[in-house]
Amino acid sequence: MHLTSIQIGLPQGAPSTAILKHSVTGPLLLDTLGFIGDRSANGRIHGGPSRAVCVFPLSHYEGFATLLGLESLPPGAFGENLTVKGLDESSVCLGDIWGVGGARLQVTSPRAPCARLDKRWGGAPLRETIVRTGQCGFMMRVVSPGFVQADTAIELLERPTSQVTVRDAHHHFYDAKGGLAFDRALEALDFVAPDWLVDLRKRRLGAHVGDLPRPV
Repeated sequence: MHLTSIQIGLPQGAPSTAILKHSVTGPLLLDTLGFIGDRSANGRIHGGPSRAVCVFPLSHYEGFATLLGLESLPPGAFGENLTVKGLDESSVCLGDIWGVGGARLQVTSPRAPCARLDKRWGGAPLRETIVRTGQCGFMMRVVSPGFVQADTAIELLERPTSQVTVRDAHHHFYDAKGGLAFDRALEALDFVAPDWLVDLRKRRLGAHVGDLPRPV
């Protein structure tokens, strides 16, 4: 597993968005609220200690470039902080703890695609594709702050016995095929992002959750 690039950015424009990020090589300090020089425009959907870092697999880039009619996509095309290779949502579990440079991070939830992603790419149906395929990326909390730089190995330090993959959690969020038992199992995991669990409960009640896509 390998960290290929780091992206950071601050909110800009109107309406405000931080999805446009620029690459940095580092070393860059990764603190409990994310990278220094990076901030979310919408703390309700992104950000906070339990979702401080957004990660997206490089392996998805080619397919999305084809969808957009482009030869390639630049690093950070999906607004992520870390672009990684050698892993994806099927191989990463909620609760996994990584060692990256001098920092330790823990996977806390699938990444919920926001409306800004479609707008960034001219209205292309990226969110719809992400919801359908599960190529969503994921969010992480910073267990131990430290300096991180691009082109660095990622070490899997710990994996919980529950072994719920990001892909399974993502699809359950949208289609509820795992039933109430899966809801309860997720709620029992103390490392899952609290805000994500709140949104999960709201969806089960049929409520509209922020700008998240409705169930498919």
